[in-house]
Amino acid sequence: MARNDAGLPEPVSPRKLAAELRRAGRLFLFFDYDGTLVPIAPTPAAARPDPALVRLIGRLAAAPGVRVALVSGRDLDDVAGMFPLPQIYLAGCHGAELQFPGGRKSAPAGGAGQALAQLADRLQRKLAGRQGFFVERKKYSLALHYRLADPAEVPAALAAFRESARDAVRAHGLVFTTGKKVLELRPRDVDKGRAVRRLLEEYPGALPVYLGDDVTDEDAFAALAGSGVTVLVAPAPRPSAARYLVRDPAEVRELAAYLAGDEAGECGSVG
Repeated sequence: MARNDAGLPEPVSPRKLAAELRRAGRLFLFFDYDGTLVPIAPTPAAARPDPALVRLIGRLAAAPGVRVALVSGRDLDDVAGMFPLPQIYLAGCHGAELQFPGGRKSAPAGGAGQALAQLADRLQRKLAGRQGFFVERKKYSLALHYRLADPAEVPAALAAFRESARDAVRAHGLVFTTGKKVLELRPRDVDKGRAVRRLLEEYPGALPVYLGDDVTDEDAFAALAGSGVTVLVAPAPRPSAARYLVRDPAEVRELAAYLAGDEAGECGSVG
């Protein structure tokens, strides 16, 4: 199965994709979190994994010939707290922080932490009184979420963010990236593609499989072009570097259940 003539990802059922992946001798499975393993929520704090999902990821990571990584824009500590599974790999802040099985971590030296903290304070002051905006301060990045904001107020808020960040961008080599109702400032040399390539060094010869739903996942899709299996999570095909398409986090969980050895594709009850 391949991308269609329009260059769009090809829809595929979880069962069929699982059957294809099982033919590989070894798999390294990379999952984005928000919008991929769980539906997008109004705020990051509202998107938490249910116990059945955590158990499923643990079973999948224990399957013979399988390694599992979660690759998220969230801080590493946030992801590790939601998935306390010592056998999985984690990439936080789009790959600025990595955690390996057993707890070993790597992170960039130095960074723009103080500048980002000051910028967060300035941005919050500028947005004071405007409803629906959420400034998310992370160790290595800063995100402005506006999913709950009045659309008429969004352009001015985004402009204020960009203007406030001008000095930090020049001084620390930062770049803006967009996502689903979010504008984020992060280091220029950090992205999910670099994170995936680094983690693949831990399991040579494995077939890499990456599942993601947002703009930041395109870096990982591009990094694995021609060498891995890439899956966009979206309700309908759209331009993407991904090869395949599954519709939503429920289908991602179904795929994971098949790969964990559940022939019925059931990942357990929610709760």
